Amino acid sequence: LRELVHQFQPECLVSGRVGHDVGDYGSLGDNQIPVGRVTGDWETPATLNDTWGYRKNDHNWKPVKDLLYLLVDLASKGVNYMLNVGPTARGEFEESQQKFGAAAGPEPAGPRRSARGAGAPPQPERGAGAQRL
Repeated sequence: LRELVHQFQPECLVSGRVGHDVGDYGSLGDNQIPVGRVTGDWETPATLNDTWGYRKNDHNWKPVKDLLYLLVDLASKGVNYMLNVGPTARGEFEESQQKFGAAAGPEPAGPRRSARGAGAPPQPERGAGAQRL
């Protein structure tokens, strides 16, 4: 499947969830946050509330500040934060989804500036967690 996708769209990335370790990047468990830096290219698929997609009775939205914290935390560990959003039957997004989009969206302003282009720091030379003071 990966080869077929790359044949027609060479720049397309195939998720590791395709199976058999043939994806272009790995995918951690749903809403999984690694303890430390990971090696290779990874993503964490996550929800903004308790369900995937749109569910009209799910109003347990994660606070924007928590989502921004996770965005920066995951970037510092070398992990892409893939958030699942789901429009209503009318193709609209709930206000809570729009708030996060406004806070982390494409315009280079506010807290977005520090997260855009961020990534994991270089691996320490003397073992994980070692620091020279």
